[in-house]
Amino acid sequence: MDFPTHLLVRQAPGPAAPTYDFTENNGPQILAVAGFLMGFGMLVVLLRVYVRIFMTKTMGADDYIMVVAQVFSVAVLVCMILEVGKGVGRHSTDPAYLANFGTVIKIGFFRGLFLVTGISLVKISVGLFLLRIVEGTLYKRIILGTIGFLVIFTLACLGTLIFQCVPVSAAWDFAQRPPPFGTGNAKCYSTPIFTAIGLFNGAVNIATDIAFAVLPIPIVWKLSVNMRTKITLIFILSLGFVACIAAIMRETLLVNFFEAVDGNFQNAYALWNYAELGVGIVAACLPALRPLFAFILDKASSTFASRQAGLSTRHKYYMQSNDINLSAVGKRDDSEGQRGDGRYGVSVTSNGRDFYEDRMPRRPMGKLEQSLTEGEGDSDENILPIQDVERHGGGNNRIVKTTEVRVT
Repeated sequence: MDFPTHLLVRQAPGPAAPTYDFTENNGPQILAVAGFLMGFGMLVVLLRVYVRIFMTKTMGADDYIMVVAQVFSVAVLVCMILEVGKGVGRHSTDPAYLANFGTVIKIGFFRGLFLVTGISLVKISVGLFLLRIVEGTLYKRIILGTIGFLVIFTLACLGTLIFQCVPVSAAWDFAQRPPPFGTGNAKCYSTPIFTAIGLFNGAVNIATDIAFAVLPIPIVWKLSVNMRTKITLIFILSLGFVACIAAIMRETLLVNFFEAVDGNFQNAYALWNYAELGVGIVAACLPALRPLFAFILDKASSTFASRQAGLSTRHKYYMQSNDINLSAVGKRDDSEGQRGDGRYGVSVTSNGRDFYEDRMPRRPMGKLEQSLTEGEGDSDENILPIQDVERHGGGNNRIVKTTEVRVT
């Protein structure tokens, strides 16, 4: 949870302020980091939308919510640009900053609201994504319960930010506060209470990050895929741990936030808070980009293999969030029902049934396993790995369907 920079000043006068060089300005560096986080997040969100609309045609609620989260990320960056223009990144005693102190606090107030909302939307999107692939009532109830908790928790966080002072405008207009800050009678949180609320909210954020990162592990572990695939999937689906690092760093800075002598110069707390949002967006989108990565790698490997062998292949297909590449296999000898030692071979299905499909028993597959093994081609046929058929004549109880490939 983010708190506007310099929302409250120290209650008692501190030691004499050190002498600073007021020509120093860390604003460009602050915006460079924030701009990179927003730009990278924007890129992966756009790629996610492209994959879901044009490749897998499975645009869902989790994707729409992630787009909204990215909109809030852009709004946070706009606020940071405005803050830097008003003196954030300069030393805390710089006249250029002090002259705009109230404006900086007001902008930071709204930046905090945007951050809280954006971070929560990322988590909700992750939860909806997991609902797509999990099976079993228990897992679904856990995810739905966590999403419901996040909605309530987000509203509570927004409430603590909006009503930190009564009237609300006293959050940035110190004249409405009682002495020594102003001459009014506004009621605001004390510094210890404000810090305690922030630490509690941060701890809950970290806990939900860990929950969504750990939940996929037992689900993937039960799949009938090789160990390498399991480890890869667990790694991709558990990237939420990366966002935890930013959240933990922010928590450590919050402990001494109001005692920082020149926190405005580095603006580290705001940057780590924004990092939690930006890194969270990237980590949440990477699993959805797997079809794009697989397609690019398949194209690259096909091109390399064609050049090496002096052959050309003509085929085109897109793989969904979950596909496993079509591999080169031996030629099939229909008379013997076995595959030979040729360099390339395919199984073609259209109106009839394939020989190898008849040999392999069918069994129902779960949603996640289907999402790992199914793809869509131009002929709407599924592409599956069939190396095991070549070696053992049976495969892993999967149905083999492939698209036609011409080798010239």
